[in-house]
Amino acid sequence: MSNKLVKSKAQEDKITEQQKTIIFVCSLIVLCIAFICVWTDVYKTSNAYKKKTDEMVLGVDYFQEEIEITNKRVETDENDSVHENYFLYYHDGHVNDYNKRMQVSATIYQDYQIGDKIMAYTTNHNDYSYEKYGILPQNDFRNNEIKKVIGVLLGIGILVVLFFRLLVRGL
Repeated sequence: MSNKLVKSKAQEDKITEQQKTIIFVCSLIVLCIAFICVWTDVYKTSNAYKKKTDEMVLGVDYFQEEIEITNKRVETDENDSVHENYFLYYHDGHVNDYNKRMQVSATIYQDYQIGDKIMAYTTNHNDYSYEKYGILPQNDFRNNEIKKVIGVLLGIGILVVLFFRLLVRGL
């Protein structure tokens, strides 16, 4: 008689197929809604950045100045030898002067040497960027990039939930 009680208790603890389906559908709906909300916000913010940069007036909202390159550096993550970041330093900037450097592409990095002058965008005559979008407020731009990463992770989460469901059901 005690075996019957143990079996019935174990059977009660198992999640039924209907409960599994409800959990699957609810988690898929939540992930899809979050995915759509994040990518909608990224799209709207990216369009706002583009509109803002298109409407900026040279000499009023931003300036273009010729600055002298005082140092160059290529940085790579020790765990990732594929991706390299290229930096040109200005205003006597050196390796750890993060506020006196601008990131450029590999071709721009190779085209310029220390002592050369390069045209750069600025809003305050202290911080420069080779690209026009680089002079936009950094926190807003960085937050939008983080949202893109979150959107990708949500997309992966959706695929994992779908894949898990296929494995549980047995394809």
